[in-house]
Amino acid sequence: MTSLQATGSACVPRAVEEILYFTDREGLPLHGANLYVLSFDAFRTPHRPGGFWELSVCAPSGTVPADGPITLRLGTRSDRLRPSADGTLTVALSADRPRTPVANWLPVPDSPFTVMHRTYFPGSAVIDGTYRYPSLERT
Repeated sequence: MTSLQATGSACVPRAVEEILYFTDREGLPLHGANLYVLSFDAFRTPHRPGGFWELSVCAPSGTVPADGPITLRLGTRSDRLRPSADGTLTVALSADRPRTPVANWLPVPDSPFTVMHRTYFPGSAVIDGTYRYPSLERT
């Protein structure tokens, strides 16, 4: 996982934190033939009140293609995102719809890809480095 930080001026707090996932938890490159899950802890978000986060699927280099993200975006402002009853949030990423019904499915290409996780108006734990972003786990 590689972190890229966008910072504001000395008077404006950092507005966006970007994390790029190039590999899964085991260090293997991401590929749409696999099913991945990204699990967030219950009620622990990386953003301040009023902030939000989103996931975007990008080219293997980590860049967003000129015609925009390869597939959909999914984030806390999406009406498709559903936490579990215990407050945890799991997002499934794969080229094919998972067999088990998953409300939080982010389709990816059936080829190599990367995922950009953007946090808008990050909280203090993100800014001071104590927030731990979840790893992409291949299932």
